[in-house]
Amino acid sequence: MRVFISSTFRKVREAAANAVIRAGYEPTMAEHVIASANPIGEIIRGLIGEADIVLIIVGKRPGTTAPGNDISRTQTEYEMAMKNRKPVLVFVEDQEEGECPLDIDTEKRRGALVANIQRERPVIHFNSPHELTAQILSVLGSSRIKDLPPEARADAMRSATAEFIGSTQPARALSESFDITFAPNLSADQIQTTLAALADYFRACGGVGLQMDFDLADVLVEEPANVLA
Repeated sequence: MRVFISSTFRKVREAAANAVIRAGYEPTMAEHVIASANPIGEIIRGLIGEADIVLIIVGKRPGTTAPGNDISRTQTEYEMAMKNRKPVLVFVEDQEEGECPLDIDTEKRRGALVANIQRERPVIHFNSPHELTAQILSVLGSSRIKDLPPEARADAMRSATAEFIGSTQPARALSESFDITFAPNLSADQIQTTLAALADYFRACGGVGLQMDFDLADVLVEEPANVLA
């Protein structure tokens, strides 16, 4: 069975391909097409169409975009896989502490892509190619997808991913917003300090962190009904 690997970094693709082979599958990537007169987009569309599983790796940089188009290469390949109703396995590479941050536009595109994917399916986070290899082996090895008919493979992949996340990784929030109620006598400085502490705690538990890029005036202040009753 063929597994198409979508990744913008060669080292990560090689780690993923190694894991796919060890799990007993055949990896396919765009660079495996030695010579073709077709554009790269057509080549990738063909590889995804022929694949039994599509492995999407959202790297720290999700790939270039065409002029006048904000859709990255990774997002394009994910959407191709979804359109073809392929079993999809998604991994997201986390930023390392102290690492040079992405530029604002790239970070926004990457964040939007991850958020959109998480609304549709569970994703697995990794920090290194070595960790990615182990994760792919675990999920592909446990899903037994080879023994299932094509119509059952997508659900099996989703279940295997969710099971892996539940057993090995801290819970991660999938929503982009939430409500916090503060005591009415807290000052603006106290609220900012509380939010900063919450962000630090969330990161320590394995989360991606909370963006502290807003002013206090941007926070919706609303007194919940009966909160002081």
